[in-house]
Amino acid sequence: MLAALGPFIPSCTYDKSEPDTQEFPADIASIILTKCASTGCHDDQSKEAAGGLSLSSWNNMFLGDRSGAVVVPYQFRQSEIYLFTNTYADLGVTNTPVMPYNQEPLSRQEVLKLRYWINEGAPNKDGFIKFSDDPYRKKYYVANRGCDLVAVMELSTNLIMRYVQVGNSIFIESPSQILISPDGEYWYVVFSEGDIIQKFRTSDDSFVSSLYLGFGEWNSLCITADSRYAFVVNGEADGQIAIVDLSDLSLLKMYGGGMLFQSPQGVSVNDNSDAVFIGFKSGNFLYKMDISDMLNATIDTVVLEAGQPASTISKYDPKIVFLHPNQSKYFVICPGTNEVRVLDTSTDNLIAVIAAGTHPQSFSYSSSFDYLFIANTEDTVSFAGKRGSVSVLDCQSNALIQTIYTGAQPYGMAINAVNQQLIVANRNFNSDGPKPHHATECEGRNGYLTYLDINSLTMVAGKKYEISVDPNSVQVR
Repeated sequence: MLAALGPFIPSCTYDKSEPDTQEFPADIASIILTKCASTGCHDDQSKEAAGGLSLSSWNNMFLGDRSGAVVVPYQFRQSEIYLFTNTYADLGVTNTPVMPYNQEPLSRQEVLKLRYWINEGAPNKDGFIKFSDDPYRKKYYVANRGCDLVAVMELSTNLIMRYVQVGNSIFIESPSQILISPDGEYWYVVFSEGDIIQKFRTSDDSFVSSLYLGFGEWNSLCITADSRYAFVVNGEADGQIAIVDLSDLSLLKMYGGGMLFQSPQGVSVNDNSDAVFIGFKSGNFLYKMDISDMLNATIDTVVLEAGQPASTISKYDPKIVFLHPNQSKYFVICPGTNEVRVLDTSTDNLIAVIAAGTHPQSFSYSSSFDYLFIANTEDTVSFAGKRGSVSVLDCQSNALIQTIYTGAQPYGMAINAVNQQLIVANRNFNSDGPKPHHATECEGRNGYLTYLDINSLTMVAGKKYEISVDPNSVQVR
């Protein structure tokens, strides 16, 4: 029913007999089993010619198709099974080819039944809602800037289990970063076009509370090792650093004003929670805060080239700092010079310079391999005709190992330590990227996730899962 294969899908034949519900509620079974999971369409025998999707049972439906989940509980607007069967403009988006393929479309009543069922969680005939039975299920999160949604993904299958609506406005606020506290109990999200930080539980992804920070470009945050405090960056020209007490989500201190921070971006805190590093959008230095006394922090600059004064003239334009776990050195991602500069933690002296791809933006670290992965979102040089790459750095030797094409405009990344894979969120924002499988009501193009085997440094074949618009931040719980 959902695979966009055009003429390659054979005509479906329908069984007019009363079907076994196959775990679907009876009224939903009457639609899906007779009009979708029929011979030549989405049954077990024909699924490979129909996008890999079998709708022969409720459980098979939740295995998804080759592009990922086809039903997201509580979210009909993000569920392929709805998007490809709805033909009524007032009921939302219609994707093509309309399903059932080459047959009479679903009636308005049938579409509304599907819509209501999905928004009730798409339960089985016994009322059970998929993924609701295990609060300790291994999962990961992907923030989507273009739709104010956070996707909650099952780690073992890479299927979307839920979409969580974030933000507090009818306007797009663009979640810029999602971060799980070190204790694993909560996740937090900040917005580049908003005024709050929000707190959610990781056990059931329920909303806990929000804190008003004032409207700004809240582009990044970091959390102390004890999960007590967060440092949140407002990247406006006259920027700010908010220190938030996460125990009750209250503002402890706001630093800024008088051009104390000029266009800051990216933030990291050391394990001792006494120093914070903050990037700078245009110049040759980064900010370093001594937070031994958080209420009376001192702010200094670290110049990235020896013997030179701090300058706001665009040069390195340091985006963000990665503090190595041994705390002896830190890595500064510099999109202005397409490199990573390695500095000594105790002296702030330069140790090494490592070439990266064009416009490096973000990182993820594998402790098992001591590899640092750098997403070069707008790299059009490394792979002809493609946009984006991921550089793999060896943190022991401070050297580039390999540059890999992971997909169109990679940005957010996270390590799946269970399978030793790097999860890569590819923004696919530009029109020169691969055409998305489907569209939703969100403005813009869907992005997608790909997976890199860290052992072999090769992409995992056949694993490309579509996700909402402009995915830019990934976190594994």
